[in-house]
Amino acid sequence: MTPQDQEFINIAGQQYGDCMRACVASLLDLPIAEVPHFLRDADGDPQKFWSGVLEFTKARGWDYLSAFPEHRPEFAEAMGGYHIMGGPSPRGGGLLHAVIGKDGQIVFDPHPSKAGLDGDLAEWDFDYLVPL
Repeated sequence: MTPQDQEFINIAGQQYGDCMRACVASLLDLPIAEVPHFLRDADGDPQKFWSGVLEFTKARGWDYLSAFPEHRPEFAEAMGGYHIMGGPSPRGGGLLHAVIGKDGQIVFDPHPSKAGLDGDLAEWDFDYLVPL
């Protein structure tokens, strides 16, 4: 895992943040410039966003999986314990944010604030890249 900071922060109505782009780049040890800005490319459409993430990761031999709590340990093994954690942004406004976790703990936040996620850990998403 090579930490990559996001290049763009969310500015309502003007610019989409690229935290997921930074997290995928970090987990795949890629420079952020080699990863698409999924949210901007999808113009904020969640279905297009997730299609873009899946298309990109699968083209590189990885599947992107969300795990129920009971399956997290087996998926974590595939990435040496690293995973993407998603949840409410501490900056508010109903925004979601993505960070890198390891074994269920935040280890890297690509946002300049480094403020992590807000809310309850039990409600955050745990997502894994696993080899195809």
